[in-house]
Amino acid sequence: SREVGQTTISNSVLIQRVRLAYDAIRATREMRLIGSDAAEKQDERRVLFDLGKELYELFAGRPPFEDSSETEEKKHASDIYDSSPSKKKREQPSRQNASYVPLVDLGFPTSVDNLVSNLLGIDTILSAAASHHGANQQYRSIQEVEEDLRLMITDPERFLYEPDL
Repeated sequence: SREVGQTTISNSVLIQRVRLAYDAIRATREMRLIGSDAAEKQDERRVLFDLGKELYELFAGRPPFEDSSETEEKKHASDIYDSSPSKKKREQPSRQNASYVPLVDLGFPTSVDNLVSNLLGIDTILSAAASHHGANQQYRSIQEVEEDLRLMITDPERFLYEPDL
């Protein structure tokens, strides 16, 4: 069990949420494969950012940038990702956007926080599960996210649960 805000989240609820996240990522990847035209594939980074917002809300129960307007959110997304994959930008957590609370601060495991923060373009100290494809590297595909979630599901003792003290 872990403390999340004012409530305690059990390991079974935590793994259930990670499985939901995995299913959502997998379904998104499969839908993109079915309708894979050039227009859909061109903005993979934007899709990953949007998935990060959805996963944040799945875990935290609120949007990651609750106080920001749609315009500010779009600016945040465009600040994170340049149009060219080789010129990806990284930024530190936005100090001016006080509404963003890292999932780890809400009691979620570092691996979950790192995965979601990475999708949102927020630098973190990456764990093994969230960085097996390269330290401090932004996710490049939905498949990479799916692989990290699969790691968390198949080895929750290592990536999700706190050791009993």
